[in-house]
Amino acid sequence: MLDSKVPFDVNFVYDVKELQNDRVRLVPFVPATFAQSLFDLLKPHPELFTYLPMGPFLTMDELLEFLYNTGHKQPSWIIFAILDRTKAVDHNRWGDGQLAGTIALLNTEAHNFSTEVGFVMVGKEFQRTHVTSNAVGLLLQWCFSELGLRRVQWQANYRNEPSVQTAIKMGFKHEGTIRWQRVLPVECASVGEPVKRNGKDEVPGRHSAMLGMYWDQWEAGTSETVATRMARTV
Repeated sequence: MLDSKVPFDVNFVYDVKELQNDRVRLVPFVPATFAQSLFDLLKPHPELFTYLPMGPFLTMDELLEFLYNTGHKQPSWIIFAILDRTKAVDHNRWGDGQLAGTIALLNTEAHNFSTEVGFVMVGKEFQRTHVTSNAVGLLLQWCFSELGLRRVQWQANYRNEPSVQTAIKMGFKHEGTIRWQRVLPVECASVGEPVKRNGKDEVPGRHSAMLGMYWDQWEAGTSETVATRMARTV
């Protein structure tokens, strides 16, 4: 059984570092440091998982299993803790900032200079604030300006309008809808597409909105658009 008190090394295809500005810190997510606080942040709000292919995590063991099997075992993933620096909080485990959620890079392919922003889990009290835009912006700046990536993508259930609009506001371009991309658990039927074949009901599926941002778009002005979005106060 995994133990939240035992840290494990970050395992990612690129060297990882802390990212920050005056509003937000992104710190590599080490369960020994952040898991209990994240569990406490998310557990009261299972609706945060409505469109996600994981969770809600009902026990700490479920959360730790997910973190280990994705954020650690797969080198294409790196999960960051999002810390809100505007709250003037100095925590005894991680220092400056109040835990606001998580954000990750996933499906990273170094040989293709590409990655994907995902696992954006922001606590209720931090939604519709500066937190998401600054967390996404810091990752984009790192990906394009430091790692030299050519493509960063964003996927979402096409029904998840808030997620799609968040990406568009940050400068991602809607590339299309990938039909029947995923099989969804039966409990997610309300946000999936019904399947009935040969007179029998099957587990639902998901149509995914695909959005992308590209290195030439970034250098042609999207970097300034992202910086403006991060700096907004309303």
